[in-house]
Amino acid sequence: MPSGINNAFPITTVKMIIPLLKYKLTKKEKYIKETALFMAIKEDILDKDTLDMVKDSFDHVKTKVGMPSNVNKKLMQQCKAPTLIMAAEKDCLFPAQKVLSRAKRIIPNNTAHMLKGCGHMHMLPEPEKKMIVDFLSV
Repeated sequence: MPSGINNAFPITTVKMIIPLLKYKLTKKEKYIKETALFMAIKEDILDKDTLDMVKDSFDHVKTKVGMPSNVNKKLMQQCKAPTLIMAAEKDCLFPAQKVLSRAKRIIPNNTAHMLKGCGHMHMLPEPEKKMIVDFLSV
């Protein structure tokens, strides 16, 4: 998911942080699912492997607190390479509407695509997989 183009306001992540803190304090797996569901939007994405990965990430990965800063417009305008930007419509951290709008303004040679109905965690639909392959094949 595209961080650094136009990030969500950190207050929107409070709904995710509360169950995460509950998990950290209690180690009850139900809070991992609540946290992941905030990012996934759809419960069918949260199979055992995905939940295990989320749990392992929260248990064993030290992440930087806070959002990455947005990229500098002048620096991005120097990027002349073809760039495919995909952003999820319902991403809680990097919302597509904001990401794609800014990407179109600051990245000169871009193809912007919204993943309709998807959250931060999702299964990439077949048409978008094909879009990536086609983009890379040019």
